[in-house]
Amino acid sequence: MSRKLLYLFTLLIIGIGVYAIYNNELSSGDEVLSINRYVGEDYGIVFDYPDRFVLEEKEIGNGERRHRLISLIESKSDDERKSDEDKEEITFDIYQNDLDKLSIDEWVLGNGNSNFKLSDGAYSTTSIGEKDAIAYEWSGLYEAKTTVFESGGHIIAVSVKYKTSGNSLTKNYDDLVKTIRFVGAAPQI
Repeated sequence: MSRKLLYLFTLLIIGIGVYAIYNNELSSGDEVLSINRYVGEDYGIVFDYPDRFVLEEKEIGNGERRHRLISLIESKSDDERKSDEDKEEITFDIYQNDLDKLSIDEWVLGNGNSNFKLSDGAYSTTSIGEKDAIAYEWSGLYEAKTTVFESGGHIIAVSVKYKTSGNSLTKNYDDLVKTIRFVGAAPQI
């Protein structure tokens, strides 16, 4: 009899695991988060983010250079919404790089869009999947952390802008960066 109970208990545990994977949910503390997936085939990237974030994507470049902005902002009621100047967010800035063909080092150290000049000059080398990356922190209107890598002829700078270090947004950023993967060969633009 106890062998049958052990067998049933094992099946129950496996069933719960399959259900959780099937429903694509993650547990964070006492909170269960549903996860959304962004697939940017034009840039060769995929990442996962909690569904409590609203994803906005728009082109902000000019006729000479493309610059795609993906913003992840925690969804709030209208009463809780902050002004654009006061919002904390996670962003993916995707810059056209097929003309200059800059390395990530050259881009971070030499391009004003990197905001590296607002840092203390320190950076670390890291990796996103199989790709080399550079990570650094900077301070402006907000405190910020940025990770830069190259994919498919684009420089991609993933940043979190925050007011208080160690808040849930910076943890979400760290978790999100770990989910970045590369899909196929993004076309060279």
